[in-house]
Amino acid sequence: MRMLLQVVSAQNTYGRLENEQCTLFLEALQSMMVNSMQVEKPLAHTSTATTTTELSTFLESLILCYAELVNKSELTEKLSSMTGNFAKSLEDCAFGRNAAGTSARRDSVVMLAWITKALVMRGAAQAKSLSTSLCELLAAPDPGVARAAVRGLAIVLGDRSCAFEKSNGAKVSLFFRQRFFSYSFPLVKAQLDTGAAATAKLAVVTLARYLPLDVLLRDKEEIFPLLETSVRDTDDPEILPMVVEILHSIVKRDIATARPMFAAIVPALVQSASHGRTVRVRILALDCLVSFASDSTKDSKKAILRGIKPTLDDEVRAVRRFGSLCSNKWSAL
Repeated sequence: MRMLLQVVSAQNTYGRLENEQCTLFLEALQSMMVNSMQVEKPLAHTSTATTTTELSTFLESLILCYAELVNKSELTEKLSSMTGNFAKSLEDCAFGRNAAGTSARRDSVVMLAWITKALVMRGAAQAKSLSTSLCELLAAPDPGVARAAVRGLAIVLGDRSCAFEKSNGAKVSLFFRQRFFSYSFPLVKAQLDTGAAATAKLAVVTLARYLPLDVLLRDKEEIFPLLETSVRDTDDPEILPMVVEILHSIVKRDIATARPMFAAIVPALVQSASHGRTVRVRILALDCLVSFASDSTKDSKKAILRGIKPTLDDEVRAVRRFGSLCSNKWSAL
């Protein structure tokens, strides 16, 4: 099935599918997706089951193909209406306006995100209303649905499929990420003072993670304080690695811009350097600490040297090397 869907998408990439054929394929895909969501999937017996946001392999293949066709096809009135109606049905399911089960609601959010991505990338008029719905779902009472909405933001902004590249026939409008950010950031920010604050913090960091660096630096007065707050006031394991990646990008571009954040984020960097879940996160955190080492930050010397000690015995050689470099740099101050 996955291979068949790839063939269909590839045919459309090279302009070999007529509008009527695209409509027929989209209708068939919609029918298969709806049927696939009818059966309520049992929750796994794990502590994280309530926040699972992964689609089944079959359903993911269907929605990826559907989104590719929506992005690459000519949006005739008929096709646009059909896509809009399907997106509306997904919204109704995601918001719990029908009798859909829990897993179907989460699946609907992720599927809605892929359609939003297809339309945002091509600059379609429907994109703004779908982006708004995705942000409103961050406040969903079900934590799994809210997490799925956060994943949706990453789907829209990220590069998760090579099929959405210009070289593969995708329609990519200029500054589509900036446009999506302008839609979504005010809505996400407004939720920071509500009961959905924890999810909103993760959403802010997710938006910043995928935002072009030039835009991030341009809006630093508004975004940087939110990043600091997100790191300081949460124990969400997903936030810290993303903040480290964002900070590393900023530090490598302009260390002076990041220095005002140092006091607020140094505990997070030390924790990530010593106990980061991945080698990449540990190395990036250590590299940031190396860059921050200067006379203006030497008051943190003892805390940093004590905190990064575990990196000197890390099981990964590259981490030990960066740990040694970091230790030497701060010891020399």
